[in-house]
Amino acid sequence: MSVYISYAKACGIIGVVVFFIFTLFARLLDLTQTFWLKYWSEKNQAAGKNENVLQFIGVYALIGLSTVSFNTSRTIILLLYSSIRASKKLYGTMSVAVIYSPMEFFNTTPLGRVVNRFSTDMDMVDTSLHHILMAFFQSILSCFVTIVLVGVSLPFFLVLTSILAIFYIYYQRLFIVQSRELKRLTSTSYSPV
Repeated sequence: MSVYISYAKACGIIGVVVFFIFTLFARLLDLTQTFWLKYWSEKNQAAGKNENVLQFIGVYALIGLSTVSFNTSRTIILLLYSSIRASKKLYGTMSVAVIYSPMEFFNTTPLGRVVNRFSTDMDMVDTSLHHILMAFFQSILSCFVTIVLVGVSLPFFLVLTSILAIFYIYYQRLFIVQSRELKRLTSTSYSPV
């Protein structure tokens, strides 16, 4: 979690907040689209025919275009502004840390391992981390909206979800420890001799 928080700080708080707001608006518009279709079908069912088709299609298209514009703006903000800013900032921090390392570090750590770690970390920052951050925000938001909507309809669901969340957190902590160790072993085995 600290890696993602560090990345978000390197992206810039303003960029992350704007990204999250645009993600929220896109999700709300997506829900609005669903409710608009429900409203449209209820109107058709009550009237017994399909009245005001152009009005309903126009509003549906407007909601869809708004969703697309928020999604596109969100992606542009994250990719063009925030991720490039984070990459520059993290690269500078890593470079300074390596350059100012004591000589003992270079005597005990093979140069291939340093280069491999540096290039792997920067590759992760440049190519994967922004996608992971985007998927994380979307998943959290979708989960939250779903839990709220279902919780309003079925309050017992919130009790069941709380119990499942406790199990999830427990197993997540076990997994993270094992995953870190496996990544460390993999990184060490890939380092040139």
